[in-house]
Amino acid sequence: MSDTLSGFLLLSEPEALRSAFGGVKRLGPEYDNVNGWRYHEYVVDESIPQVDVDGSAPYTHRLVVRRGFGRLILVSSNYHVCEHFIERDLRPLLPSYPRRADIGVHDLVKRMTEYWTAGANSTTGLLGGFAGLPKDVDASEWDSFNQMYVLGYASSRTDAFSGSLQKMDFQGENLPSSSFFVEAVPLTRFRSCGLRTSSPSDQGFGGGYELLRIGKSGFVSFSVPQSPRERLTRFKDIERLLKTLSKFGIIK
Repeated sequence: MSDTLSGFLLLSEPEALRSAFGGVKRLGPEYDNVNGWRYHEYVVDESIPQVDVDGSAPYTHRLVVRRGFGRLILVSSNYHVCEHFIERDLRPLLPSYPRRADIGVHDLVKRMTEYWTAGANSTTGLLGGFAGLPKDVDASEWDSFNQMYVLGYASSRTDAFSGSLQKMDFQGENLPSSSFFVEAVPLTRFRSCGLRTSSPSDQGFGGGYELLRIGKSGFVSFSVPQSPRERLTRFKDIERLLKTLSKFGIIK
């Protein structure tokens, strides 16, 4: 069993965030702390649209918070809870609006597809480069990334068909290995995608799991196992992946 948590990656000054969280009256003290991921109860008197449909006030929601390095990961069982918390409780206590991270989803999907198609057309293996890598990133790191993760989900918008077709969603075990997906990439603009863990079975039959789903306006979503040990590992994996995407210049 696992819980799916969704919310946002925000950018703000570390001291401002620390002070603001200390002043939020409707956020209860942490009741669990998993390697810096803090669980809180968020109790509100008003119903949150698209979340509270049954029962009566007060409403209790769970927020999971990870602060550090000027970034805030804020997730809950429904991302609307996070939106409500940011607008009603956090924003009034910050000197400037907490900016959602800009995630280059389209660029990531395009580059990962180029990587795999280059490998498919090569006799020496996966040779796809990433021309946009920051100067302090070695090409071998991009290679290792594509060995660890594969594209399993991608959602896009398109203007290529005069409105007859506006949105396309793709889901599979390794999307760039599909010629149909590769041919669709130049016609679309990707707004969200899901990264799966890679495994030897990805070369021929099912395996791996979706580790993280991201959206261009700071959206993040992932599942968390119930087992304390597995939960700790999952949180570490999520942090590692987000740090890697930042290093590659995908998260800004």
